[in-house]
Amino acid sequence: MLAGCFESEKSLLKTALSLGLPGNLSLLNKIKRIISLPDFIQKCIISNVLSLSMALELENLEIDAGLELARLFDDLKLSLNKQREILTLIKEIACRDNISVLKVLREGQIQEILNNS
Repeated sequence: MLAGCFESEKSLLKTALSLGLPGNLSLLNKIKRIISLPDFIQKCIISNVLSLSMALELENLEIDAGLELARLFDDLKLSLNKQREILTLIKEIACRDNISVLKVLREGQIQEILNNS
């Protein structure tokens, strides 16, 4: 949110460092992208359910699909590698079947598995 208050990146980096934020412009740009994500995904980052890199991958999906996956990852308490594997497989299924990621999450066998006691 501070980025809009500075005319130069150098000033932004200097202020970020003084506030205990990263002094790396690439990382600051990633953090700026997080602000546009839904609150639940931001909370998952804060609670270490999602890494910054996984949250940014969810940003590339439809908003509802990203939220569904964040909820799934929160419920299952998966490691980053497992999260990436699941995301990759779901995207591949969606591509193979020519359907959306959200449809794979809501209408496929995934729901059967999740709802099986």
